[in-house]
Amino acid sequence: ARALAARVHQAADRRAVACKLHQDKRADRAFAAAGRAAADYGPLWFELAHCRQARADLPGALRAALEAVRLDPERYEASLLAADLAELSGDPALAWQLRDGLAIHAPNAPAVQRARLTAAERNHDPSRAARARTALGELQARCGGSQAPPGTTRAIAALARGDMREARREAAT
Repeated sequence: ARALAARVHQAADRRAVACKLHQDKRADRAFAAAGRAAADYGPLWFELAHCRQARADLPGALRAALEAVRLDPERYEASLLAADLAELSGDPALAWQLRDGLAIHAPNAPAVQRARLTAAERNHDPSRAARARTALGELQARCGGSQAPPGTTRAIAALARGDMREARREAAT
């Protein structure tokens, strides 16, 4: 199974290039071949959802995103994509079902709370916006705010200067 997933993942470059170049038939063939090889590989469906969204195939993109969620429910990025696609497709109830589910299953993911806040503000939903804002504030308080640890900041500065020894030392602190 691991080898099959690796082959499917390696072929992703061909699918992504075909999709980005709007070579729809080539992309369709590549996704179909990958689907035959590993129909239960969640990242494949996530990638297909992005490709279909880029081609303005919202119903197809939503179906693919929902399949990615079904196959890999722990990957919150798939649920966020599916929620956005549901909203774009005119199904706000499904969009909020997915987002609210993430609030329960991935409450410590800042990306989830930011997405919930953005969607709530976009949809003029002050109650959901307040809950997301509160959750973000609690996450920042637990993590010491959005500041990187001092050692990390100094390590990045050392890397920028090209000083690998100092960067390693600072990253260890």
